[in-house]
Amino acid sequence: MEKIKTNGETPQTDRDALISRILNGVEKIISDRFDKALNEGLIEEKPMTSADLMKWLDISQATLQRRVDNREIPFHRAKGKRTRLYFYKSEINQHFKNNSSKTRKELGL
Repeated sequence: MEKIKTNGETPQTDRDALISRILNGVEKIISDRFDKALNEGLIEEKPMTSADLMKWLDISQATLQRRVDNREIPFHRAKGKRTRLYFYKSEINQHFKNNSSKTRKELGL
């Protein structure tokens, strides 16, 4: 593999940046296709527990409870169980996509 310096960075840094861009692109493609398959009913999504969601979002139990109490995150209650909550990753993703704040760059600041 030929080592080429660009932008004053080391070849290893360039390689890592390229790998990162490729992985981000692949992740987006997979996520988009997964979302499309879910929407078309081709696959069935399994619900996540509170513990699964806290691990996925890297948040504490207190943060999750606050977001649930304030209705800041979509959730479902199991029938007959007042305290058992479950979540769907697709709903969480859609919620964050629809409710995301624009960056300073997007606002032109």
